[in-house]
Amino acid sequence: MLETYITNLKKSHMKPFIIFIIIFVLFFDAVILKLSNAWFDIPIYLYVIYAIWMIFNVILMFQDSYKNIQINKISALRYLIINNIAGYLQPISMASIYLIRHHGMA
Repeated sequence: MLETYITNLKKSHMKPFIIFIIIFVLFFDAVILKLSNAWFDIPIYLYVIYAIWMIFNVILMFQDSYKNIQINKISALRYLIINNIAGYLQPISMASIYLIRHHGMA
């Protein structure tokens, strides 16, 4: 039973959703930045959020790609933390499109 829970934590099934969000965000950010020429006017915290978002997405992708599953409390906690942080960063990255649009067009 514990192995089933840890397997479900490790295989988060968020990979297709994250790939879609990455393509969506990068496309719209590129279009908005190209139209507004606001490359250097973007606040530094948006760059930091994007960096953290990409780091956790890459970690989650690597976590999903490994075949071996470690069955212990530390691994389960690590899987849970990575899944939660990566999951909560997805709406933040979507909201950053609005921030770039609002800041770039002002």
